[in-house]
Amino acid sequence: MNISKRWKTVRRSITRPFSKSRSKTDLGKRSSQRHSTKPATGKPKTNAASAKPNSKSKSQTSKTKGKSTDVKSQKTGRGKPPEKAPPQLASAAAALRGLMPGSGKKSQSAAKRSGGKRGGSTASTKANSRSKKGKNQPPETFWRRWIWYGNPKRFIDWWFTKPGMWAALRIAGTAFGLIILVVAGLFLYFARDLPNAGEINAVNLEQTTKFYDRTGETLLYEVFGDKNRTFVELDKIGDNVEHATIAMENQNFYDQKVGISVSGIARAAVNNALNRDSLQGGSTITQQYVKNSLLTPERTVSRKIKEVILSIQIEQLYSKDEILELYLNEIAYGAQAYGVQAASQTYFSKDADNLDLDEAAMLAALPQAPSYYSPYGKNTQALNERIDTVLDLMQEQGYISEEEAQKAKESDTLAKVNDTPDAYRNIKAPHFVLNVQRKLEQEYGTKKVMQGGLEVITTIDMETQKKAEKAVKNNIANVVNGGGDNAALVASDPDTGQVKAMVGSRGFEYKEFGAYNAATARRQPGSSFKPYVYAHAFENTKNWGAGSVIYDVRTDFGGGYVPSNFDDNFRGALTVRSALAESRNIPAVKMLYIVGLKPVLNQVQNMGITTLGAPSNYGLSLVLGSGGVRLDQHVHAYTAFANGGAQHEQTKILKVTGPDDTVLEEWQKSKPERIFDKQTAYLISDILSDKGARAPTFGYNNPDLAVPGHTVAIKTGTTDDLRDGWMMGYSKDLVAGVWTGHHQNKPMRVATSNLAGPIFTQFMRNALEGNQNKPFQRPDGIKSVALDAHTGGLASDQSKKTVTGLFPEWYEPPQTDGIETAVIDKVSGNLATDCTPDRAKKEITNYGLETVLPPDDPAYDRWNPPVQALGERLGIGSGGSIPDQEDTKCATPSQQPDISIDNTDSNDNKITIEYTWSKRKFPTKRVEIRHEDQTVCQQSVSGSGSDTCTYKADGDGDYSFTAIVQDKQLYQGEDRTTATVDSSSGDGSGGNGEGGNGGDGGLIDPE
Repeated sequence: MNISKRWKTVRRSITRPFSKSRSKTDLGKRSSQRHSTKPATGKPKTNAASAKPNSKSKSQTSKTKGKSTDVKSQKTGRGKPPEKAPPQLASAAAALRGLMPGSGKKSQSAAKRSGGKRGGSTASTKANSRSKKGKNQPPETFWRRWIWYGNPKRFIDWWFTKPGMWAALRIAGTAFGLIILVVAGLFLYFARDLPNAGEINAVNLEQTTKFYDRTGETLLYEVFGDKNRTFVELDKIGDNVEHATIAMENQNFYDQKVGISVSGIARAAVNNALNRDSLQGGSTITQQYVKNSLLTPERTVSRKIKEVILSIQIEQLYSKDEILELYLNEIAYGAQAYGVQAASQTYFSKDADNLDLDEAAMLAALPQAPSYYSPYGKNTQALNERIDTVLDLMQEQGYISEEEAQKAKESDTLAKVNDTPDAYRNIKAPHFVLNVQRKLEQEYGTKKVMQGGLEVITTIDMETQKKAEKAVKNNIANVVNGGGDNAALVASDPDTGQVKAMVGSRGFEYKEFGAYNAATARRQPGSSFKPYVYAHAFENTKNWGAGSVIYDVRTDFGGGYVPSNFDDNFRGALTVRSALAESRNIPAVKMLYIVGLKPVLNQVQNMGITTLGAPSNYGLSLVLGSGGVRLDQHVHAYTAFANGGAQHEQTKILKVTGPDDTVLEEWQKSKPERIFDKQTAYLISDILSDKGARAPTFGYNNPDLAVPGHTVAIKTGTTDDLRDGWMMGYSKDLVAGVWTGHHQNKPMRVATSNLAGPIFTQFMRNALEGNQNKPFQRPDGIKSVALDAHTGGLASDQSKKTVTGLFPEWYEPPQTDGIETAVIDKVSGNLATDCTPDRAKKEITNYGLETVLPPDDPAYDRWNPPVQALGERLGIGSGGSIPDQEDTKCATPSQQPDISIDNTDSNDNKITIEYTWSKRKFPTKRVEIRHEDQTVCQQSVSGSGSDTCTYKADGDGDYSFTAIVQDKQLYQGEDRTTATVDSSSGDGSGGNGEGGNGGDGGLIDPE
């Protein structure tokens, strides 16, 4: 029967006794029909003589009913028709007659007794009727009738009559129907917003995300939001925890069929009614699971109703074991631990199935008030008492014996509890794993990482990681002694791009700054940036290789930028091999100028360095490490050199799976990107692993730059002010980088090789221990070329020194003119002519010692003079190219300057010379008076003039003097004279000079 039909039935049962649609006549008819086989067809007979005493016939019944009707007629009007009652009152009265005494068999029997005697008078009958009516019959009005029936005696007498019991059944049925309707309505009202109990497994529990090493076996770190949870199946929880929980929380759990405790709910309802400010619950394990996982936490009646509804549904859909499993993975145990597995690890560093009995009892004691009973709080005595209570309940319920309970009570459970937990208590490879966490948060969102129950398999190799941590720890004191206080190390596999170790500081637990990850911070790389520039030159030009010659001389790069080397010295003509291996600054800056800043930046960014930004941010000092880079990205960029010019994308994650084992991402080895040609990568590796090439600066067997038994390429890096020290290096199996510095960016006192070097070499020795040495393999195409060590051109018979170097197959030696000689006018720099005075002529030998820039380059005039000066110091000519133009500044003899000695006079062994000079075509430059090879007087002049010069004679005799005047084109005029000193005569004599222009005197230094 559906609800509609059922409601109609109930409604009829409710309204039938009180129907307002029935008249007294209808009730009379219905009563007659119940006691007669025929319906009444007229007025009932009232003749007493015709009635038989004690007769049970239907006719008698009919007569009795008729008599009753007559009595009523007499009362209302002595035979007159009664006044018509209001319809509502008539209906109510009729309904009451159908339910209460005054109708039915009892009233009929009374009528028989009163009118059954023969010969009874009408008056007597009426009197008796009135007498009985006053004592036993209810009033006519509806409300008085209810008051009349309110008399306790009448109430009890009637309800235990058959009509009364039928009425009670009808009322009870009506009430039950109303209750069903109310309950159904409440269910529909509250169920509309409830989650689907059939999909409870789809509820997204907040679960802990776990990070593992590359094997997937070593747990590095667990991260969670407000709830630290690890979902485990029931068979991995352990009997101790299950039994302790059931004993404490819901001992009848497996016997309850509907998932609720009626007594508990009733108790809660009473308590709540008495004290609204202290709402109390009465919950089974099923209810506790519902309210903790599916409902909001407020404690209200409406939430309790929802809790009951869902609990009943869950009990119908899931087994007890499934419900218990869900509960044990949901409930809070304090200290941010949700679920028994997280609690086991938090408090005891155990899995849930390995807990001792007393430990399991402690966990079971926590859920009702985890903050109050916290083992880290002040109520430890209460916690111990509650643990004993759990053990007693387990014993009473047959889970354990008395002996087991007593033994567990004797255990000092709280002494087993871990120290106060913090977020990083058991973290391994902390800087690395936190870096991975941030990467995942950027990709998947913080909520999913913190609460999504992800399982992350990272690339970290714990053996390599431990060796890295040990190397930093063992050598940090050396860094401190050198003025620093911090260090970082990163190591990667060049064959995969996977990060195998990361140490971000001197120690993660170091209070001041240990948690700061210097391995991912932007720091200036110093000279460790240089290999990128040289590699670009090898790769993208035809004139550079390891044997190319470059000049380490003081050079003005414009704009006031005149860099120096770390030792403030210049090495002159060097091969690129030596320049890079010895980390000379001037050649590196020149190389960046030659290949271009923008192409180098693009290349470096393509190698994985993302921190440099636009070329406009930098100048030529970029090659010396003025741009900030991250150590982990710097190491990854070097993998291109170690892997023969090919580079895999850097990765720190091997696999990420969701809580349902869905694979979110998984690393697959793919074809690497070609960054450099194999030949370029080999040249860089060959240079950086050449001990002999770096020996002039760093020493041949420097222990800080060597890994015995292994071929390792190494490059140092130090900023100008010693704020950052680097050591970058690699073998074919492993690339590593070390940074040292001060956490407050203070300058250090010691260079890189003495600080970062020991960390790097110790780590590489340990990390490569047991590995076979793998030299860098020379690829096809590499060629050896002999060059002139001074000019960089092809070696020839005229070369004073040669050098043989390695070059890529596309290398073409620069074109030089070979050795040439010429006479130039050293004033103009052009070829000398017949008109050029001898003193202005100079023979030069051109060895091709010239800056690599073309003459039309803006920097040529700044770069070339120091190179030419180098050639002179090397004794191979002034250097530079032979001029192709002749000198055009010429003066005929009449156009050359003139000088004359006008007079000489001697007195007391002093000779006074008077002279005059004249300017001709070119401005005069200087005048000089000489006695033999000794300069007596000299002065700078301009134009024409005259002067005197005094010479002190050594004794009597003749003294010769020469007067010389020179112009700015080195043309000069001369005049000579002789003066005599004779002390016996008291005076001396002299004469006029002989005069003359030019000549070969050459007495004045042309410079």
